[in-house]
Amino acid sequence: MKDDIVVVIFLILLSVVVVENAVVINLKNLDSENVSLVVNAYQKQLKVFKNNKLVHTFPVAVGKTSTKSPVGEWAIVHKDAHWGGGFGERWMGLNVPWGKYGIHGTNKPHSIGTAASHGCIRMFNRDVKKLYQWVEVGTRVKIIGPRDPIKISRFLKPKQSGQDVLLLQEKLRENGFNPGYTDGMYGGSTQEAMREFKYIYGLKDDLVANENVFYILNLTKKDG
Repeated sequence: MKDDIVVVIFLILLSVVVVENAVVINLKNLDSENVSLVVNAYQKQLKVFKNNKLVHTFPVAVGKTSTKSPVGEWAIVHKDAHWGGGFGERWMGLNVPWGKYGIHGTNKPHSIGTAASHGCIRMFNRDVKKLYQWVEVGTRVKIIGPRDPIKISRFLKPKQSGQDVLLLQEKLRENGFNPGYTDGMYGGSTQEAMREFKYIYGLKDDLVANENVFYILNLTKKDG
């Protein structure tokens, strides 16, 4: 009986070692194909996914209360290995339409784990070097976190961009329509979602998010 217990314990320990080695090997050989990132501003963490499976977590600094990190679904559109200055060792720019935001290293490592930036995602320089190798232009980056209330002061039309467009995209998704990524850009996927929305509700097919659309989606337009 004791021998059987010893064998079971040995097999369990062996399986743990194998799994840990597999993870290490996976990280060393990690390529950019099917990699995506999720930044959780509440937890101050950046998570790396490969084929929708979590493979690594990094501590980060996020935007402070007055300059929050942009909540939404973005893409890396620019990489620079020599950004320099306070941006540390690497820069990965995001396609946020209302400002310049990115993931980068820092010369203020004490800020990691806090809300301290102007909206960018800061990483330890040693960590951002690793991440830089695992992503490419086009890699998707989802940011979760707090944000200020979004004001809608205009009707929304194709080719527009902004936080109000992002809010429209979120509301369309909540109501069962697919606007594509919630990236604040009124592009093709959002147009298709609006076309379907207006058809179902018997509205004029002009792709304009007007007072009727806002009413159905429980959005409030504030002039001024």
